[in-house]
Parts: sequence; structure tokens; C-alpha cells
Amino acid sequence: MGESVAAIYYENNNPNEFSIKITTLTSVQAIPSKFVYHFKQDEFNRFSIPIYIQASSDKSQQQIMALQEKAWPEILKRYPDTQTIGFSPMTNTINVMIYRKISDEAERERLEAELTELVGHPVVVEFLKNRITTL
Repeated sequence: MGESVAAIYYENNNPNEFSIKITTLTSVQAIPSKFVYHFKQDEFNRFSIPIYIQASSDKSQQQIMALQEKAWPEILKRYPDTQTIGFSPMTNTINVMIYRKISDEAERERLEAELTELVGHPVVVEFLKNRITTL
């Protein structure tokens, strides 16, 4: 799938099935959308894992990372209390954590809209009540 991949992650939310999910560009036509990989190594040959392909992203992982990197200086300039920025493969969003002693839902939603417009990809904002520190 090459550059049409937006994210790859494992999911273990279902106690009956551990799986791998691959999010691709919406233009990818994956038929079927579920594959079962059978392990070939002798000690694992009786095991398999389902792989689900979700064609649901409008950008590749490379494009998303480039947008994130480009926006990072401006995000820090606007919000100096930003603690982290990262990509969530499960939600296909850029996640920004900002230090705020008091979290306000309306403010969080406003920031998400502003940063989504700035970055050019969906952004999720989370307020942290404590700063992230390193030892």
C-alpha cells in the first residue's frame, strides 16, 4: 500500500480478538477489507491475526507528519503552555496537550477548531492540570 497508508496500529479492545488495523487513503479500494495472516514460523504456525483495512483518511501518514511538523512552531507561539503534540493512529488525529489549571469545554472546542484550521488536519486538544516534567 506504500504511501497510501495513513496509520498502522494494533487493537485489543475486544477480549476475543487481537487485531491489526491499517488506515489508508479513502481512494484505496481494499477488497476484502479483512485479511487473516497465518504465522509461518514452526512454533507459531497454529496462530493467526486478523488485519483490517480502513480506507478512511484524506492524507497519508507522511503528509500528516509534515503538516504537524510545519504547524508545531506556530502552535507553540500561540499557546506557549503546549506540552506535547503527536499523532493518534486510532483516531487519525493530531493530538495537542496544553497545560491549563482549569479545563473549559467551550475553550477546548474553540482551540480544536482553530488548530484544525491551522494544521489542515483534524486536531484533538486535551487540557492537562499539571505540566509535563522530566527528571
